[in-house]
Amino acid sequence: MGRIAVIRALAFISSIIGRVIALPFVVLFHIARFVVRGIRELRRISLEKKADKRKRKREQKELRQKRREEKRQKRKEEALKKKEYKEKRKEEILEQKKLRKEQKQLRKEQKKLRKEQKLLESEQRKLIKEQKRKEAVERRKAKQENKRLLKEEKLKIRQARLHDKAVEREAKRKKREEEQIARIKRWEASWTERFANSSLKGNNSLWAVIFRKIYWGCHWILQKGYWGSHWLFRKIYWGCHWILQKGYWGCHWVYRKVYWGCRWVLQKGYWGCHWLFRKVYWGCHWLFRKLYWGCRYIVQKGYWVCHGIWQKVYWKCRIFVEKIYWKVRTLYQKCYWKVRTIFEKIYWKIHGWFNKVYWKLRGYYNKVYWVYYAKSRQLYNALTKNEYMDLFFVFLRGYLKKGGMQTQCLAIIGVKEYFEKQKSISEYQVIEAGTERVVCLPDFFEKSEEQIEKYNSPDIYVASIENVDLIGASNVIIANDKLLNDAVADDKEQRIDIRYSAIKKVINKVAVIEDYDVEDVFEKGIYLVGAASFNYYHLVVEILSRLTFVDYLEEYREYPILVDEVVMRIPQFKSALDCINRYNHPIIVVEKEKKYHVEKLVLPSSNVWMPTNLYNRNDIRVDDFLIADSVLHNIRNAVGVWEEREPWRKIFISRKNTQAVRLSNETKVRQIFAENGFEIVYTEEMTFRQQIECFGQAKCIVATSGAALTNTIFCQKSAIIGCIIPSEHRFYMYSTIAYLLGLKPLFLDAKITDKTAYAAADTFVLDEGYVKRYAKRINNMLK
Repeated sequence: MGRIAVIRALAFISSIIGRVIALPFVVLFHIARFVVRGIRELRRISLEKKADKRKRKREQKELRQKRREEKRQKRKEEALKKKEYKEKRKEEILEQKKLRKEQKQLRKEQKKLRKEQKLLESEQRKLIKEQKRKEAVERRKAKQENKRLLKEEKLKIRQARLHDKAVEREAKRKKREEEQIARIKRWEASWTERFANSSLKGNNSLWAVIFRKIYWGCHWILQKGYWGSHWLFRKIYWGCHWILQKGYWGCHWVYRKVYWGCRWVLQKGYWGCHWLFRKVYWGCHWLFRKLYWGCRYIVQKGYWVCHGIWQKVYWKCRIFVEKIYWKVRTLYQKCYWKVRTIFEKIYWKIHGWFNKVYWKLRGYYNKVYWVYYAKSRQLYNALTKNEYMDLFFVFLRGYLKKGGMQTQCLAIIGVKEYFEKQKSISEYQVIEAGTERVVCLPDFFEKSEEQIEKYNSPDIYVASIENVDLIGASNVIIANDKLLNDAVADDKEQRIDIRYSAIKKVINKVAVIEDYDVEDVFEKGIYLVGAASFNYYHLVVEILSRLTFVDYLEEYREYPILVDEVVMRIPQFKSALDCINRYNHPIIVVEKEKKYHVEKLVLPSSNVWMPTNLYNRNDIRVDDFLIADSVLHNIRNAVGVWEEREPWRKIFISRKNTQAVRLSNETKVRQIFAENGFEIVYTEEMTFRQQIECFGQAKCIVATSGAALTNTIFCQKSAIIGCIIPSEHRFYMYSTIAYLLGLKPLFLDAKITDKTAYAAADTFVLDEGYVKRYAKRINNMLK
């Protein structure tokens, strides 16, 4: 209580001084504060650099010794390897010689076989050619024989036809002769009858003879005349036919002669006319060109004459204008220089007066500065070393802002210590006693091997506290003018930095808090509020996972949950809360930086003992990464992880769409993993359930260090987890989670390019060859 009284007294005195000092000096105080803080930050950075240099030197010495030992071992191993290699090489050479001899013999045999095959093939070709030639000859003979037989058959057919025709002719001739004889007989019979009936009966034979003689004479005469006229007609016909053919072909020959003669005459006339036309055309063309160039010459003469006249007029006008221009310019210059000389005289007089005043004031300033420099330097050093100056500015800022803001100093104690002082330890229930827990130092590919270390952890408890004040989106829990915080209360070296939102300063486990009046009063509630609720990892693992410990106790299953407004605003966070809230607790939303009063608050303790921030990034320790096994199993049981089946997906989680791109060459790294069969995933575009299913289906996950790796909780056993992070960060939380779940952590060591005060804000880079070797190693492991 004495420390708090002293701090409050100092704060009261500083607030009175702040009210007495005039407002213009407030600006100077702010400037001084910023300067002091900047210098302190520079000093801190310089000290950090020196410490880093010392550590680096020590590490370099250790590395040198290790390298020397490694070199010695390597030399021995290399010597043994060389001997083994030489022996193996000799054996290989002998085997190679044997193989070469065998190969030569095989080649000779193959050559012989090839020659034999070629001879066989050539003989086969000759036989085939001979067979083809014989077949062709036989075919020709067969064709000739067939032709001869066809000719003979045709001749036989023709002879048969001719014979048949001759027979027919002979038969026809005989028929004709018989018909003629029959006709004659009939005629004689008819005439005999006529003569018998006529008056010439006595002279029947004489008249008959005479008649026959006359008849056959006339018949012979008629036949001779018929066949003579027939022969004559045929002679005339074929003569006329021959004459007509001769006349036709003669006329045809005459026509062709006339035609080609006329054509030759026409062609001669055409080419003659063509020649004449060309002569006329080129003559007219020559005449036209003469006329054209003559007219053009006349026009050009006229143009250049006009151009010369215009140029003379132009240059005369130009000379006249230039004379006027130079006269005006000389007049302007005279006026300009007169005005300028007057202005310069006035300017240099004023400049001389100003310089005299400036140097006089500077002399006075230097005298005052050098006189009071030592005192001001002492005052400056005192301000920079005095931590209570921050308190002065806190109270001064509160006085200037006013508007219901109040500043108070509160002692920081642990929850168990608070109950022991209040003598109400019955409200403090231990769920899991403190035990020895594991931290996994990961296997960095080609750099280091996996190591397991064990440390003791505190108890996991659930406490019920009455009349508590809390502030949204912060770690402020006030009970009976005490700030409850187990991490700072147990921090003997004052490494942990809890300054955020309402907590402005912590001095010797006394916190300076700026807050407003109570916004609202709640009857009861379960505390699931935190300064890091906006981060997916801190929310799921450190805050929401504590609800399961409260649910162990049936008396609190109807209590409402107090959560920050950011949890209900982001869909993925809300889905995570819905999954973990198995007993459907009512939800009360707490706004950022607003103060609330809870009559009965259920406070589950931390189950992850990693500090959110440290004053010095180099103060991080291995035992800071303790986590309870029950946390991981509670989350997996609450959300219902992917059913146990064989995973098949290889995933690379990209931070391309996030605000903080820690890996500067992520584009090239992402392309290398994509070429090696990895699927590129953007978790910020997925729902909470989709992330659970995605990580449950994965047999290998590679990602830059970030909150997305929280989802490794939902992976199946034997999955490979690759985290891109500099080994210099000494961050072992994701490797510990992977080890506890039976996963295989195989990390990639990155090189820091832009180092900041906070390790989470560093920028780093990965070697592309290193990444390609890592991807090949992963693919070999997954086969």
